[in-house]
Parts: sequence; C-alpha cells; structure tokens
Amino acid sequence: MSSSPSAPSLGAVQVVKGPVTKYLPLDCLRLGFSWAADKRVEMEEYVHELPDGKPIVFVVGAFAHGKIDAPWVSCDADGSPGVAYLSSFGGLASGVNCVRFSPSGEQVAVGCDGGELSLWHAVEEAGGAGGEWRLCGTLRGHGQDIHDLAWAPDGSALMSASVENVVVMWDVAQRRGVCRLDSHQHYVQGCAWDPRNGRLAASASADRTVKVFGPRARPGSGPPPSSAAVLKDTVVVASLSRRLLPGLLPAAQGEAAAGPGAGRGGAGASPPPAAAPPAAKHAALFLDEALPSFFRRLAWSPD
Repeated sequence: MSSSPSAPSLGAVQVVKGPVTKYLPLDCLRLGFSWAADKRVEMEEYVHELPDGKPIVFVVGAFAHGKIDAPWVSCDADGSPGVAYLSSFGGLASGVNCVRFSPSGEQVAVGCDGGELSLWHAVEEAGGAGGEWRLCGTLRGHGQDIHDLAWAPDGSALMSASVENVVVMWDVAQRRGVCRLDSHQHYVQGCAWDPRNGRLAASASADRTVKVFGPRARPGSGPPPSSAAVLKDTVVVASLSRRLLPGLLPAAQGEAAAGPGAGRGGAGASPPPAAAPPAAKHAALFLDEALPSFFRRLAWSPD
C-alpha cells in the first residue's frame, strides 16, 4: 500500500491535532486496520466491494487494547450507519427538553425545566466528541421551562424559547442575554435561526403565531461582523398567523345555475346568469393548544 500527493505542492501526509474526526470528509466511510483483527482481508478485493461516490478514510496504526475506539466505528456489518454510546452529561438539576450542538461541534447547549440553560464543551485530551464533556457556562435569564434552542450559523449567538412567553437572544462569548423578546402571548415552543447569513430568526408559539426577528435597519451600516454584534438591535419584522384561502364554488351550485337544456344549442335557450365569485376566507395557519405535541419545531430552507 503506497501514498502519494495528488499535486507537487501537496503533501501526502499531514500531522493534525486531535480529535482526528473533525478533519475527515463529511459522511465518509472510516475503515480501520489492526493486527488484532479477527480475519485477514485482501485490500484490493475489499475496496472494489465498497459503494461508489463515497469518501473513504483508511486508519492504519496502533490502537489501544488492539481495537478501534468507538468514534471510528461508522457502519454495521450490512453497511448501515452504526450507533454507539460515547458519553453523557452529568450534574443537571432538571429534566432536559432540548440539546443542540454548536455549528462547529465544539459546544453543546442544553435547555431544561425551570429555566436551566447550560453550555458544555468537549475535553480534547479525553477524546474530543467521543470523550468527556465539561460544563463551560451557565446562562441565567429564564425562570421557567425552556422548550427549544437554536444557534446562530456562526456560533456567536444562541436563541432560547420558554413557557414564559419570551425568546432570549444570548451572546455566547459574554455568557449573557442581550435581547429579551416578549411579543408572544403564550408559550414559545420552537425557534430557528436563518442558516444563510444569521440575520433573521423565527419563533413559534401556542398563540398560533410565528414571529420573525431581525436587526433594526440602520442607514449606512455595513454587514455586521457576527450575529451577536446586532442582537441589541433585534426587533420583530414579521408576524405570521393567518392565510388567505380562495373561495370555492361547489359543483352542485354550478350545475343548478346552468339549468336544464343548457349547452344543447336550443333556440329558446339563454345563457345562465354569471355567478358571483365566492368570497375568499382567512384561515389560521397553526393549531391552538389542542396540538398533540407540546413542541413546535421550525426549519428554514438552506437559501
């Protein structure tokens, strides 16, 4: 087995700092090799049987206890994604309602009953995402249950929704709430951040509305350096609650208006009177508290 660079300016080997998994291609197939393996495999024959079009990473070297650690196990025997327990969080005082990884994967936000909101980070020397997670911050500002969390795309800000009828925008680096939005009239059960540039965010409530938030327009201001930089200027820019339904003319009513003999070309036939267009109606977009699920999850399109 040999390795060579694809271009003269590129090296075939690069030394990286762990965890190694964050340097791997997305959704790659990870194959490990060890002298302690159960059977000998002919590399050429094995590679030909792998699925086409999927990045493959070969892991060759010494492994503790003659095996590959759990983070490297990415598929079951039938090729389907494998799932393995890695770690758990301890020390939480209340029931957990929501867990969200930061965009970089280096932090996790945990929202609980009673307004408990905490940030955790992976301890790199313990194996990164597959090792120990340690509390790195507590965000205080909620007094009741937190139902949903959303990170800004750049990871600089976090949004939380709670049964206090409020949404709080947090500056993650400063560990403080910058903006408290109380435009909802009932529990706020879901929130999401615009993935394109992080300038807009949305929340869904049991008051049957979705609120869209954005920074207050300031003439002459350029693009903000981060999502956290404009939190103090956040306002409601739109409220969605109802939609216009076009009126529908029942088929039976249309047939009655035509009358007998219509369309036969008779000498005494007269065209039916024109029916008045049915009135359009407004209908609620969202269910009320009778919604079977207590959560209302939102999602933005990628663009």
